Parts: sequence; C-alpha cells; structure tokens
Amino acid sequence: MKNSLIILLLLMCSTSIWGQSDSISKSNSIQVSFGLNQIKEKNLNNKVHSGISYLLKYDHVKIKRNLSKYNFSFLFSKIKTPYESASNSMNIQLNGNCGYLFSLKKTKKYDIFLGPNISGNYRLLYFPNWDDSHLYWANDFSLNISNRVNYSLTTKTSLLFDFDISVLSLFNRPELYRNYKIDDVSVGGIIKNMNSNFNFGTVNRVFKFHFLTEYQFQISNKVKQAIIYSFNYNAFNAKESMPFQNVIHQLSFKIYF
Repeated sequence: MKNSLIILLLLMCSTSIWGQSDSISKSNSIQVSFGLNQIKEKNLNNKVHSGISYLLKYDHVKIKRNLSKYNFSFLFSKIKTPYESASNSMNIQLNGNCGYLFSLKKTKKYDIFLGPNISGNYRLLYFPNWDDSHLYWANDFSLNISNRVNYSLTTKTSLLFDFDISVLSLFNRPELYRNYKIDDVSVGGIIKNMNSNFNFGTVNRVFKFHFLTEYQFQISNKVKQAIIYSFNYNAFNAKESMPFQNVIHQLSFKIYF
C-alpha cells in the first residue's frame, strides 16, 4: 500500500510538471477594418482605381512552444479613377491563411517566431464605366515565409509585428483577349472561370508582401482589444496577360475572446 501511494504521488507530480512546461495559449478574435484600396488592372487600362475598403476577419492563434494560426476574411470596396464621378467599380476579396511558426527566441519581454504559411486569395473586379462586358480577377494559392514578434510593454499592453512574403504561387488571371461580349456571370460560371488556367510562379510572376503592427491593450481582466495598422502589396505579371497591382492600407479594431 505504501509503495502504491508513493508511485501515485510521483505520477501526480510528473503530470503537474509536464502540464506546466507544455502550457497552451489560445486566442480567437474578430477584426473590423477600414482602409484605402488601390488597384491597377492593366488588362483594362493604366488608370489607378481607388476607394474605401471594408473588411471583416476571424483569426485563431495557438501557442504551445511553437505557434499555429489560421484566419478568414472578406473585403468589399467600391473604387473609381479621378476621371469618374461615381464609384461604380467594385472589388470583392475572399482570403484564407494558415501557418505553423517555430519559436526562434523567447524571453520575458518578447517572443520571435518564423515559419511557413499557406494563403488562398480570390479577387473579383467589375468596371462597368470602362468595360461592362467582362469580369476581372487575380487569384492565387501561395506558399509564404511568415515572421511574428510579440513584445510585452506592460502587464496589460503589448505590441505585435507580423511580416509575410510570398515564395511560390499557383495563380490565375483572365485571358488578355476575350472574344465574347459577356463572361458567364452565373454562380457556376464565375466559380469555373476563377478556378481555371492556373500557372505556377515565384516572386518574378507573383509578388506578395504583408506587414502588420498591432497594439494590444486590456480594459479588464476578461476583455482584450487591439488597434492595428496593416499594409498589403500584391503584384501579378503573368506572361499571357499584363500586370495587376493591388495596394491596401488598413486601420483595424480587434476584439479577442
């Protein structure tokens, strides 16, 4: 009986120590963003279309020793050139991202992570003032290098820095010369077109850059918020079509739960 109690106590202690060394931090968040969206679609013309963008995003992060994450977002923007009186053009973007980052350095003040992530991005554009015959798009599934730094300021405030850059992409664009007046604008037709004629490319064909800085703060022990500035740059230079460029500046408010 005595030996059994000793063994039980040892098991309990080892379980407690293991649990402390492998503590898991999880967070979910909802983000609302407003920003400036600028697009140049050279398959159409050389003019820059710009306008206010609105984004809704869900984010999940888990940190054990390394960091895993995934997120989904929806962006809508009405855009126009300086030559147009009304914002009739439209841009819709659906984005998803998942990654696994390895811990490089951990101290009491900061954590540094580096690793791969995979992103999927659909960008649909419509320019009725210039071409009411066709839809335009610039879609990709990309392998990226991701870096994240968490820096603690006080017990209730911290800074976060995020940096992503593309390495290899599977992407598609509309054909440069389309002989028919109207693309198939049914739901099935749009999905079919936006998932056809994919090509592989490295940074010389698809270049994507993302930077984010986030200030996190707590107004209570249960609620944590953040104010965010982010910058996104995307450029496509497919051989069979002229370049597409997209620049987005955003200010965001995020709530963690």
